Amino acid sequence: MRTKIAIVLLIILANITVYLYDYFSTPQLMEEQKKEANFNKLPEIELTLFNGNKISPHTMKQPTILLNFWASWCTTCVEEMPDMIKLAQKMNGKLGLIFLSIDENEAIAKKFKQKLANQGINVNAKNIYWARDKNKDISLNKFNVIKVPETIIINKNKEMTSKIVGKYDWSYQNISAMLK
Repeated sequence: MRTKIAIVLLIILANITVYLYDYFSTPQLMEEQKKEANFNKLPEIELTLFNGNKISPHTMKQPTILLNFWASWCTTCVEEMPDMIKLAQKMNGKLGLIFLSIDENEAIAKKFKQKLANQGINVNAKNIYWARDKNKDISLNKFNVIKVPETIIINKNKEMTSKIVGKYDWSYQNISAMLK
């Protein structure tokens, strides 16, 4: 009986340790990344959209771009997406939104997009783009994504101005000043 209690307590302690490490280390990592010489420099990337077309943030016409790294299994990703889409629609073409999935299987990511559409969310607006980071080269090697959701804000000069790690309140009132 004591052994079972000890094992349960160790599991609980391990979970608390992982949670606290993740909670307290993320802001520090973000600050370290901002201090890097090339944080603001947007890497040259080309994305293949779900429909087969190619896109690059460097050639997009919108003055501000949100590059969101997500996965269908990530509950916080799923929770923030409808607000991000509403924000893109409210900005009336002044905001481009790229949802870049890190899902292993593109069919699963496409199915998730369709699930949002079935809920009445306009996932196919002209300023919203859906792609998958097939080999995770972009997320890991170009943007140092540490967990999802993670969103990079890109300004009109095609510079990265912010990196938001974790779920965020994407309501227009909350984010409009940051997007200027």
